[in-house]
Amino acid sequence: MLCGEKAPTSLSLGLFGGKRQKPIMVRIKKLAKCEKGSRQWEKYRRAFNYILGKSNAQLTDILHKTTREFVNWCLENQVREVVVGDVAGVLAAEGISLQKVDEAYTTQTCPVCGRRKRTSSRNYSCLCGYQDFGNYL
Repeated sequence: MLCGEKAPTSLSLGLFGGKRQKPIMVRIKKLAKCEKGSRQWEKYRRAFNYILGKSNAQLTDILHKTTREFVNWCLENQVREVVVGDVAGVLAAEGISLQKVDEAYTTQTCPVCGRRKRTSSRNYSCLCGYQDFGNYL
């Protein structure tokens, strides 16, 4: 990524919001109050499984759309290498290489020369002349 360029902003929106938690927790509380094996328990259990399945499908959909948006952004900005904790298939299908690295020190390591420098501010600057906002390293 070049200096000043920004990654897509919607990469983590909606993944872990309360909209997914609340219906599940309501069903769990209702299940806890019923005798296991009773008709009411079975009814709540079916409702719980339905809500959980729907929630998991929504999460899978959001993750897929987010990954697709990131890959499209990489293609638009002619990114040839992505360094991430774990993403593979979608990038490989588009011809973008993936390098898995330990995430430790990634915001302290210069992408140009490889020197490691701890910064106390948001802006990263290296002795080689590279400067950028720390979260984009």
